[in-house]
Amino acid sequence: MAKKLKKVEQTFSVRALKAKQSLKLSYEELANKSRIDINTLKRIFGAKQPARLHEAIAIADSLKTTVSYLVDYKDTRYMLSKTRLFFDWLKSEKKSKQNVSRETIIL
Repeated sequence: MAKKLKKVEQTFSVRALKAKQSLKLSYEELANKSRIDINTLKRIFGAKQPARLHEAIAIADSLKTTVSYLVDYKDTRYMLSKTRLFFDWLKSEKKSKQNVSRETIIL
């Protein structure tokens, strides 16, 4: 169990850091948004300290994501795959409607 927990903590740190970088947030900006001490954030992001539940929620909210995504739970991967399938289906529906509209105009 301890090994699994350590992996979850590391996954959280890696994903949170990637999200922080993609949003181009500094530690200071993230500390202000999440209301977590900057040194605590650095320890969490460096995988030196696990995030407490309220910290994980505040970090996820500040990074515009979810705790489930940051810890990479299996249900998150499942839901993301379903969302991608639905998004692909919507795109194909939109394209087919556009093609029908073009055919109608040509007639």
